Amino acid sequence: MGSIPGGGGRGGPDLPVQFLPGRDAARAAAPPGRLAPLRAAPGVDEPVVRVCWSALAAAAQPFGAIYVEAASAGGARRARNGEIDVPLRARVLYGPPQGNAVRESRVTCRLDAAGRVSGLQ
Repeated sequence: MGSIPGGGGRGGPDLPVQFLPGRDAARAAAPPGRLAPLRAAPGVDEPVVRVCWSALAAAAQPFGAIYVEAASAGGARRARNGEIDVPLRARVLYGPPQGNAVRESRVTCRLDAAGRVSGLQ
């Protein structure tokens, strides 16, 4: 997880509003490699976090994201429709023209029965 490779099309879930770049985003005091890594809570396996990271990175890239990080924020829960809600902590770093703005928040990654991301909120 980390830097977003160039290219990549959309078609996945929308970027949650808390990660949209804007005037109130915190400014990064350090490049991504110098930010303290997000601390993972037990409960979600790394391969699941990577699937969710990929969806978040793909959703953030059109807005100018250059770095995305995600970590488990506790145990997953089964939704009423059989999908699985995965709690994560995530950080998105935007490059120019946003001026290295950082968004960090909790996000729920919803997985369908096949393990594909069906939503981010």
